[in-house]
Amino acid sequence: MANLRELRKRAKALGIDYNKTDTMEDLEEMITVAELENEAVTTPEPEAKKTPEPEPTPEPEPNPEEKPTPKRMPKKPEGISEKSSDPVAIAKELVKGLEINEANLSQDFVEQAAKHARVVMLVASSNAKVMTAKSRQKVVAAELFKKHKELLIESGTPKPTEKAIGAEVETDPASIVAEQSIIDNTEAYTIFKGLLKSYEDRKDMLVQLGTAARQEKDQVGFSLHEKAKDTLKSA
Repeated sequence: MANLRELRKRAKALGIDYNKTDTMEDLEEMITVAELENEAVTTPEPEAKKTPEPEPTPEPEPNPEEKPTPKRMPKKPEGISEKSSDPVAIAKELVKGLEINEANLSQDFVEQAAKHARVVMLVASSNAKVMTAKSRQKVVAAELFKKHKELLIESGTPKPTEKAIGAEVETDPASIVAEQSIIDNTEAYTIFKGLLKSYEDRKDMLVQLGTAARQEKDQVGFSLHEKAKDTLKSA
């Protein structure tokens, strides 16, 4: 068993401040506490086990024999105008092209043919749509007539009249849509046909203005020529 002197040496080595009045029991208690604290500081805590991260899945290597599928660009619908399919909007755009710049008649002459051709195409296209809408309306009417005749018979009318069947056909949504298609396409045809007449008038106006400008130029040239002759005679 350690004596008082040995306990004091151990306490001094551990850096414990003790008093000379401390008993052996006091020193043993302080030494025990100090040693426990030193063990807690010096003993490293066990490291937590790290969960291994999953390895990234390698991307499949491209097969050089396989050709990449080319991306297809969406095809533009075959319409009358790239800006709008509304005939009124197209007409407003074309009306602006009717203006004539007398200061640059040559440019207007160059553009006239292309503008006129575009309107001719619009007239032909809209007229074809009118004919298609009318043909479609006849097919729809025949189908609806048969449909509503059968419905009337099933509802208790053994011999429905054409007037009764026609009344049902007229109020059918499919019939209304077909009729509206004829109206809309006829409106477009009328608008473009009027524009075609305006562009034909524009062509005549350009010819007249060109003729007038040429005559004016010839007159100026003739006057200068006569003036030059008079100057030479008087010289």
